[in-house]
Amino acid sequence: MTRLVAIAAALVLLVSLGGCVFTAPAQVQGIMITMNDGSPHPWSGEFDNGVACSKSGSAEASGILGVAFGDASIHTAMANGGITKIHHVDSKTLSVLGIYAKSTTVVWGE
Repeated sequence: MTRLVAIAAALVLLVSLGGCVFTAPAQVQGIMITMNDGSPHPWSGEFDNGVACSKSGSAEASGILGVAFGDASIHTAMANGGITKIHHVDSKTLSVLGIYAKSTTVVWGE
């Protein structure tokens, strides 16, 4: 019985710690290596390519050992750059051995 409880506890721990790694956005391509990857943001809203890219705004969120803090939302990036119309959105992801991670959202527009 003790062995069964230990196996169940280990399984729960493995699933809870690995959940964010396995459901990460498509632009995150590494788990256990250090990377600094940039790509277009998978935002599903409407882009207006008639808008000039005269301004940019960014927002960051970080995490250490699964504890996240910050706000990397598109809305916060727009507010930080004084943007009201979006041309496009980029994102950057940095991960160090699954211990530290940082996500940056950059909004371009006017």
